[in-house]
Amino acid sequence: IQAGGFVSANTGGAPDGNAIPIEKQRADLAMDAAACIGCGACVRACASDAIRLDQEPETLTLEAGAVVLATGFHLNSTSLKPQYNASRSKDIISPLQLERLLAPHGPYGRVLRPSDGKIPESVAFVLCAGSRDQSIGVPYCSRVCCMYSIKQAMLLSGALPTADITLYYMDIRAFGKGFEQFYQNAKAMGINFVKGKVARIAPQPDGNLMLRVEAIEEGGQLMENRHDLVVLAQGIVPELISPQSLGAARGEDGFVRRPDPLRPAWTGRQGIFVAGRAAGPRRPPARVGASMFKKTLLDSSTGCAHTLRPVHWLISLAAGTLCFAAASLLLPVAPIPGASRVLLMRAAVLGAALA
Repeated sequence: IQAGGFVSANTGGAPDGNAIPIEKQRADLAMDAAACIGCGACVRACASDAIRLDQEPETLTLEAGAVVLATGFHLNSTSLKPQYNASRSKDIISPLQLERLLAPHGPYGRVLRPSDGKIPESVAFVLCAGSRDQSIGVPYCSRVCCMYSIKQAMLLSGALPTADITLYYMDIRAFGKGFEQFYQNAKAMGINFVKGKVARIAPQPDGNLMLRVEAIEEGGQLMENRHDLVVLAQGIVPELISPQSLGAARGEDGFVRRPDPLRPAWTGRQGIFVAGRAAGPRRPPARVGASMFKKTLLDSSTGCAHTLRPVHWLISLAAGTLCFAAASLLLPVAPIPGASRVLLMRAAVLGAALA
């Protein structure tokens, strides 16, 4: 099934329209074991001789100098909150489904309502529909929902210029670099932002969806608004692989626990590190930066793990801060020759990196 669940794939082929190689989606890219009847036609057609229909799962035992847990995450179900009635309407969709509708290679070639093929005239985004909610067991913020919803709303505004687009939110957490300006740009495009918690989504006989909302900025007034299409911002939850079986412990949120904030890659057990969203919800730039740091912990030739003590962190932070501060203060005011100025500029960059 392609991402979003709109289009069924064949027995063999690419798992998604964007899979590599894009220029030629060949039948030997992937096999769907559930749909295979064992006729062997794909084996004969595969020029690379890469298909083994008789291959069985096997357990391998490997020796390694270090282990990095990068088990990832998954999005929780849109049906977690029965008040939203996602199972009763095809027009209550997930962000991945909207991504498929927006894609040039999507199921319809343009944005249409899944239930009847109508062009949506009013679209609602319900933020925090799968996080920051004790009732569904996800009390934490997923960190990415606000910004991916705003991004999708802006793309949707371009695809449907006459549509009314509304985001219902509790708080807009635009805390990354340039995120606040991105948020302001969305408002300037005419996208509506309503601060309020959506209590219920009720499918109507005419196919529309009625949202019951407590409008915070209107003194807690209850509002009922109709929309053609509703997108539920799902939350990030840990992948089902148990970290205990891999030698690490879970935190209260279910992600891999990191006992020392000065060593964010360390799991508490020597030689076992955690990477990416296996450690908790975080934005892509933060994941990339953390992954680059973890790479420095592992020796590329021996695979042995190096341990950075907290004192090393403090020394690096202090040295970096001093270099950056000195260069920043001297460069604008002091009559420094060209070569020395270049050195100071390099010191400022190095100091910023260390700090």
